Amino acid sequence: EKSIFEGMQIINYPGWTDIFKCEKNNREVIAYFTPVKIKTSDNQLISVGSIFTELSLSDLNDTINSLKIGKTGYAFLVSKDGTYLTHPNRELVLKKNLFNIDKREYNTNSAEIKKLIAKNEEGSVIAYPEFLNYKKSWVHFTLVKETNWILFFVVPYDELFISLYLLVLRMLFFSVLGILAIFFIITYITNKLIQPLSTVTSQ
Repeated sequence: EKSIFEGMQIINYPGWTDIFKCEKNNREVIAYFTPVKIKTSDNQLISVGSIFTELSLSDLNDTINSLKIGKTGYAFLVSKDGTYLTHPNRELVLKKNLFNIDKREYNTNSAEIKKLIAKNEEGSVIAYPEFLNYKKSWVHFTLVKETNWILFFVVPYDELFISLYLLVLRMLFFSVLGILAIFFIITYITNKLIQPLSTVTSQ
């Protein structure tokens, strides 16, 4: 922890640290650093101190997991090296890596995943997350520029398009009703037209 703070002071500009273990509470945290500078009489900026603000990964995980995305959708954060920083399954945090995921989840190699993310600050793919029992899902990712982390949003396909399915079913229902109504109207009019002819014929 001390070495990280000293390193940030040497850099001497605002930014986020890498993840480290806080000595006070033994929790994984990340810290934001900003130097405190003042102007001297000859108009030069000098550093007179620094401010560090720590953010617990556990608290960050709770915040992101509180996001409600449909019924079973979820969000999670990944570091620039692919390490899972947050996830609804806490056992994956700091253990699973995006660039080594099972091909059942996303059928490609780590080089292609790195290329996809490096090329785009945001984008969407189709994947089959283990957390959702490999259910086909829409996955959208976006880069958090301040930290170079990547935020992912995952929504099962059936939940994403359920409103569209309901709309289509509603349209089909009314279309069938319309066809039936037209059929009965035509039948009624035809019978009315034929009835006089039937009467004449019978005489």
